[in-house]
Amino acid sequence: MTLLVYIEQHNGAALPGSLEVLGKAAALAAELGVPLSAAVLGAETATVAATLGAYGVATVYTITDPRLAHFRLSAYAAGLRRVVEVAGAGPVLASASANGRDLMAAVACDLDAGLAPDAVDLRIEAGELIAVRPLYSNNLLADVRFSGPRQFVTVRGRSFPMPAPSHGQAARQ
Repeated sequence: MTLLVYIEQHNGAALPGSLEVLGKAAALAAELGVPLSAAVLGAETATVAATLGAYGVATVYTITDPRLAHFRLSAYAAGLRRVVEVAGAGPVLASASANGRDLMAAVACDLDAGLAPDAVDLRIEAGELIAVRPLYSNNLLADVRFSGPRQFVTVRGRSFPMPAPSHGQAARQ
């Protein structure tokens, strides 16, 4: 099993929300004792993929195709689903951008997995991922527990601090 983070990119750079999720994911993966992986899809993925090792990513899965230059849900969902299956991902995290929310919902549905949208916190309890999400106009926080082997979560921007890059390289697949 691996913890997988979908990295959204624009003009050859990872979006800040994806890096925030990646920083938290590194801590969660360490606590679970599993490797941290990332998925990068697009017309050009090498530049973003090369930077992810500095954030604790062990393996970067890339799908590079000119047809992925612009986000299309069906194409991106097929690609991410393939990465999730090949990587053997359990938890799959992404930023709660418009594209991230749509993509994670589509892939979770395809794989008959649980989805916790718009989480504001993540933690591990008894070896399981718990997502905290607001309800009722942010007046109530609810813990979301998953019953299946795969868990999909989108995380609201600025829920976690921006991680500082270190030195490291990730394997590419």
